Amino acid sequence: MEIRVWEMAMNSYTVFASMLLIGYVISTPLPTIDETGGGYQEHEWSPLTTNHHKANIISNLSVGISSLAAVIDGQIQERQLEISWVSIDGGYMEGDQIILYQYISEVNFCQSAGSAVVEQVVIDAQMANDSWVRLNTGMPHLEAGDLIDERCQHYWAAYVRQNNQIVTCNCIRARPNWMSDMKDKIKDVKLRELYLPGTHDAAAYERYVGLSSENIDTKYAITQDEDLFHQLSFGVRYLDMRIIFLPNTPNSDVRFWTHHGSYILRPLVNDTALVREFISRTDEIVIFDIHGGDNLDQELGARQELQNLLYAEFGEWMAPSNLTWEATLNDFWSMGKRLVVTCNETNILGTPYFWPAIWHQWGNVNTVENLETYLTGVMERAADGQLETAWSAMAELTPNTLDVTTDRLGGLRNAADLVNRNVTNWFRERWSEWATIVSLDFFLGSNIVDLAIQENQRRYP
Repeated sequence: MEIRVWEMAMNSYTVFASMLLIGYVISTPLPTIDETGGGYQEHEWSPLTTNHHKANIISNLSVGISSLAAVIDGQIQERQLEISWVSIDGGYMEGDQIILYQYISEVNFCQSAGSAVVEQVVIDAQMANDSWVRLNTGMPHLEAGDLIDERCQHYWAAYVRQNNQIVTCNCIRARPNWMSDMKDKIKDVKLRELYLPGTHDAAAYERYVGLSSENIDTKYAITQDEDLFHQLSFGVRYLDMRIIFLPNTPNSDVRFWTHHGSYILRPLVNDTALVREFISRTDEIVIFDIHGGDNLDQELGARQELQNLLYAEFGEWMAPSNLTWEATLNDFWSMGKRLVVTCNETNILGTPYFWPAIWHQWGNVNTVENLETYLTGVMERAADGQLETAWSAMAELTPNTLDVTTDRLGGLRNAADLVNRNVTNWFRERWSEWATIVSLDFFLGSNIVDLAIQENQRRYP
């Protein structure tokens, strides 16, 4: 189980004193629990809609959001836009630029006329060799309900020649409906055969707030910037979840929490509410993979209580486990049961609505080189047909005890920065044909969502 190496490291590092609560680190909760325990206070939501003017995904330029964050001259610098490109027509020419424009509408998308320039960078030889540049401009945080269609989010970027010719362009878009948009093409495909973007430790999200986010516990616990609603809205369809049973918290009504090792995040119902909102506003199919259920032996009946809670939160949408991993997407759509809840707890398996957990192909490695070696072996087995059940390539670094105590990696944000561009290249250039689920930390620092959609379009034209 991935969490254990990290947890051993955390237990060896005692920096928790100012944040201890009944022996656990409790981060600031998200929206407040309502009186029924059903999650955060509900809002009126409109359906997530498909933009009728949406552009096709452009494969040779991508826009991502850096995982890095820091305090510089007293100001938080975070979420810087990263532009990468491949196979530019004519190759690199002196004077080529990356230009970031303010997004106005789809009418102006990829048209420099009428679009205000936000930032421009002349590509030098090193940038051309790397095919990548990080801009100074940061992407604003998105609030609940922001992602209502597939328009560009705030900006669009272009590769521009010296004569102001736009060679290619792209932007960051929400992808809230990509599966249902392809329904006619993929309805007879097995869910386990589809290429799905995923997030590792999906509930370990938290905004960077400055120096308090630089504590060693936070640096090695937080794996995502976006909450679950926005992860799903950006196109993620697999959520790797870790749940812990805490019966003795001051709020006795809240007994199940999300966590990453010793770092306790928020009441589970806060996160189930976000998933429920997304499911209710779209026609998408989502996998909610409980890959860790801790402390369930503390109290007789805890497992049943967890089952009851999840069924109360998700029951309307939960797909019955007797569908099995041989089910096609149309099986889920025709039943209106579009949430697959999986669990690696043997005492929960066999119940009607809990599926066997996704098989994590996890290397437990702490260098990019070793991750590449491990994933190469995984994808070779996939190509040979040796991975026939539902599985996920876990494309992240795992710090060991020494890494944490010495802060060798500089935290999981820095680790993701080392990994994500490489993962994008590996899966684009070598492994796309055999990919199913690919899970990352700080997923918007990669291009995995667009890669997955492109590959599904190729597989199922």
